[in-house]
Amino acid sequence: MIETERLIIREVQTSDVNDIFEYAKDEDTGPRAGWPPHKNIEETMNTINVWKDPNHTEKVFVIVFKEHNKVIGTIGVTNLNKHLKDERNHFAKEFISQGKAVYEIGTTISKQYWGKGVSTESLNAVLNFVFEELGADIVLTLHYEANIASARVQEKNNMKVIGQYDREKKWYNTDCVTMIVRAKTKEDWALEKI
Repeated sequence: MIETERLIIREVQTSDVNDIFEYAKDEDTGPRAGWPPHKNIEETMNTINVWKDPNHTEKVFVIVFKEHNKVIGTIGVTNLNKHLKDERNHFAKEFISQGKAVYEIGTTISKQYWGKGVSTESLNAVLNFVFEELGADIVLTLHYEANIASARVQEKNNMKVIGQYDREKKWYNTDCVTMIVRAKTKEDWALEKI
């Protein structure tokens, strides 16, 4: 479990299904993160079961807003050395070929909590976890070029743009296919802690 001033970030539980479905069915929340709105609570439960599977390629944590004791989002961590999420991400491939331990972090936050700094706070906490506990050499975050909100969150966490590439899949009712790739090295992270 990871705790910040306002948040608890922990492993997902089946009892989280109602909170997750509440935002997963929203017409904006899921598509902004790259997945369609959930049609029913069974779809949410199936998703939770996938996340809980020990063989799942991404470790998904829920974000609990302490004040309301409510799950308001998820944050996923993927070891790209074991599972390269996007074959077109040549930046990740290059770091892996150099023998680096490379991770990717991605967040989904309930629309009700957009603009409140929750994504920034959760990303910062999980960056610390990935460097300290998982031994990452470099962490990547990605966002579609048109997704200005995600860009801001990543900038606030000092993630530096290292390039871009085009994805097959378009972003959220747009023609945007360009992914912006940002990175933070263990060395840069350690300097921030001084």
